[in-house]
Amino acid sequence: MEVAQQKRPRRIFFIDSENGIDTLIDGCQYLELEDEILLFVRGEPSDSAKAKLGQTRAKIEQIKCLDPGVKNSMDVQIIAEFTMRFALDDFEGAYIISRDHGYLPAIHYLQRHAKGRNIELVLADSIKTAVIAQADKALSRLQHASSIEDVKRVLAAFLGREGAQEAVGTLKSIMAAPDDASNATSADASPTPPALERLEALKGIGPALAQKLTDAGITSAKQFREEGAVGAWKRVHATDGSFPARWVYVFEGALCGCSQKELTADRKSELAAEIRKCGITPPPQHAKRLANIAANTISASKHTHR
Repeated sequence: MEVAQQKRPRRIFFIDSENGIDTLIDGCQYLELEDEILLFVRGEPSDSAKAKLGQTRAKIEQIKCLDPGVKNSMDVQIIAEFTMRFALDDFEGAYIISRDHGYLPAIHYLQRHAKGRNIELVLADSIKTAVIAQADKALSRLQHASSIEDVKRVLAAFLGREGAQEAVGTLKSIMAAPDDASNATSADASPTPPALERLEALKGIGPALAQKLTDAGITSAKQFREEGAVGAWKRVHATDGSFPARWVYVFEGALCGCSQKELTADRKSELAAEIRKCGITPPPQHAKRLANIAANTISASKHTHR
């Protein structure tokens, strides 16, 4: 009798729960059966974290932190597990999910190894960030694909091997079908966007904010990008007059793939000016700056006409 060989995980996510587990596991619903989550904890996860983890298809292993009284014991344990798995060739991609940059030296060291140059070794601030970044890299390689196998490898980066096989089969069917059949299939297709095209896949867009966008008629990341930060804000504000002007910065960050804190002061001022055109008071931190710009403009104009 032949014994089935156990599959190695496609991707392993090492979760540093001391860094805010609820935020770190955002995006776990995008993972597949071939993925694995290693949850390093000191105690029981919160009920909200358990609810989120209940949405994933990935295998979950909870690992209790040893020597909890020792400083940085969890960080050292994560690095040890990460390195052992790397040595055993136990994954196709590994992601330490934490906001602690202290993990970077270990990752950079392993990336110098020949094996480390051929697989993903990444530090990310959430599962969602890691998955989207991997998908972006894979899609950028799609334009260079020269065979069905190349396409499968690219799709496997974010759909998994089985998902990639199924997607390629679907593409073959669509390409082989007559035009009228393709149109019918397209017309009958469900309007639900793919997981990575959902609003929640964008940085900074949680379920509550995604619902506000949906209520305003923006139902996908593609539609959000077409509207732009100001356009999306206007549509939400039209349905909810109390929607704060400061959320335009979050929308701009979502478009740029960064947090609102990473936006430049000039860009924030431009956004605030656009909001003011709508008759809305801009976010307070930029109202004074806009007033100064307006005053300087008026002053310059007076000097010009003297």
